[in-house]
Amino acid sequence: MSERMRRPGRRPTAALIAAVSLASMLAGISGAAEDPALDAARTALAAGQPVEALAVLRGVKPRGPSARLIEARAQLALGRTREAIELLGSIDGAGIPDAVARWDAGSRGEASQVGAEALLAAGGNMPSALHLLAQALELGGRGVEPDRCLALDCQCLLRSGERDQAVRAARRLWQGWPRSAYRVKGGLVLAHAIATSEPTAAREILAAIRVDAAISASDRRDAGELLCRILLVEHPGQCLVVAEQELGHLAATERGALPLYRALALARLEPRTGAQALRTLPADLAADPTVQPALRDAEANGAASVAMVCERARASIALGRADEARALLEPLAADQPEALAALCSVPGLDCQRFVGFPAARSPIAALALTRALAGAGKLPAAWAVLLPLLPASAAPSAREAASDEADGATAEVLYWASVCAPEQERREGYRRRLLASKATGLEAGLAWCAEAEARTRDGGDAVEAWSRAAALLPAEHPWQAEAAWRAARELAARGDDPGARALLDGPASWRADDEVNCRCRFLLAQVLARSGARDEAMRAADSLTGRGDAARQARVEAFLASLRDTP
Repeated sequence: MSERMRRPGRRPTAALIAAVSLASMLAGISGAAEDPALDAARTALAAGQPVEALAVLRGVKPRGPSARLIEARAQLALGRTREAIELLGSIDGAGIPDAVARWDAGSRGEASQVGAEALLAAGGNMPSALHLLAQALELGGRGVEPDRCLALDCQCLLRSGERDQAVRAARRLWQGWPRSAYRVKGGLVLAHAIATSEPTAAREILAAIRVDAAISASDRRDAGELLCRILLVEHPGQCLVVAEQELGHLAATERGALPLYRALALARLEPRTGAQALRTLPADLAADPTVQPALRDAEANGAASVAMVCERARASIALGRADEARALLEPLAADQPEALAALCSVPGLDCQRFVGFPAARSPIAALALTRALAGAGKLPAAWAVLLPLLPASAAPSAREAASDEADGATAEVLYWASVCAPEQERREGYRRRLLASKATGLEAGLAWCAEAEARTRDGGDAVEAWSRAAALLPAEHPWQAEAAWRAARELAARGDDPGARALLDGPASWRADDEVNCRCRFLLAQVLARSGARDEAMRAADSLTGRGDAARQARVEAFLASLRDTP
């Protein structure tokens, strides 16, 4: 260890970051044997049951280093900082670094992490805590949690005012530990840091945080507030959706500034309703400097613009209030293309009756009508609406070569033509024209899905098509994970484990816990195991415990058992 690492008064940034890679290989589920009682205590502690962990430890005699460290961690979890410090061998917080230095080499990594946590709990000095965290990461060993150490490191740096270094640690935690329970902490720090300079990236991070099933109420509120702040100016409807969704999840005492963001969004979308919401805010929120200017604007504006009415309606749809959206849009839909387009997305409407509206001649409304009619299975009607949007030269046969520019037709028009055209040859021609256009985005991803299915039916190689679909579809699209799984399954069968892992080790496996995501995660675990990443494979497979039917559970247990038996 370098002199810089040894001196607690210096910031070991380079050594800390370099140590994470080593620690990630050493930490986690280990194959080393340990007293079953200690294993049970560790399991209880990992499950958030420190009292149960202490109960198990009472039967462990004699108390070796591992038992003392597990007990110290349990005491910290219960808020008993003094007891934890004494278990480390120190009288008070100031003596923790010296006490940790006396632990044997095999236990010093975990002792360093526990020592850093005890220092933080006791309000000790940050340089010593940073030194111990760096030491824990460098030494590794059983009981060291490198992702938790990074989260604590980020916390220490923020407390010390070293914002730039805290952001670097947060970014490493967010990007390098997609399965960590502490990833949310890093994501929140990173999103706050880039909210102004990189709002789109911050929104993606916050969207991923909000779907985390294990997120705490405080983290949920923090993510919701920041997302509302980013969305409010340019996307008040989306801001309203986030605010109302989070208010529905949180208790009245946990809502923070979310009622303020809801009122500010309403003031943009529905000035009269928003003004009333602003007037009835609690006193602490009403004192916010944004309230009075927003209230004056809402009172002066009176009626909302067509664009704001449409955005308010889309928010109502997202919140499951279809009748509310319909009431907002129907008075405008005959003559306002944007209102007609929004109306076509209201669930449960027969959109064919809107075809004769004057607004339906606008491309934005015609495309919306096409989507709605095709989604309802009314392909001839959808084709009739779409046809005027297609240039004559954009209707090639399957044998014609497609130009890169798709003859001026947009990707969306070509995609729906490939779905709605009356003859199969024409549908295939439109799809090939779209694929050759090198378009990106949702429609291109859907077209590659259709191409993959066509190649599969014809007995061809569909791996490239599924791979392209997985890369182009948005992470939240229900077909993205399915496309990734289909491509990765074939790549893995061919022995291309790196290619399979590239498709799976991301949103396809970790965005949710539904059937397809779990299928992706199990395939990822198998690929990781074959690649020699045993600990990562065990973490991935262990995350599937308790998910799925009995057959899957049996496969997961058998897979985990095979990994445990592997030297």
